[in-house]
Amino acid sequence: MAESDRAVRQLTWALLTRAGYTTHVAGDLATAIAACAADPAVAVVVLDTSLGGDPWNAVAQLRQQRATLGFVLVGEGGDGGHAGPGVARIAKPFTSAGLLDAVIAVMPAR
Repeated sequence: MAESDRAVRQLTWALLTRAGYTTHVAGDLATAIAACAADPAVAVVVLDTSLGGDPWNAVAQLRQQRATLGFVLVGEGGDGGHAGPGVARIAKPFTSAGLLDAVIAVMPAR
């Protein structure tokens, strides 16, 4: 997961970890892309839309590496719905249930 705000990053990591997900944490898109590329077990990427760079470009770049990845885009103006196959958007502030529901919704079938 990539989140620009340290407190939100720590909270999101704690929520995902408590829910049983192995979670890699990044403070920027480049680090998130590198972590995802390095770990084939990554199934869902949670991206803060206010990070530097275009989150849709990051989605496209990561999908080129692994077409089955799911994405949760978190930020202002999130509509709480899907933004295409395997992509969900949630607004800040989000609830733990909202985050986990979005992760489950985009989780690739195993």
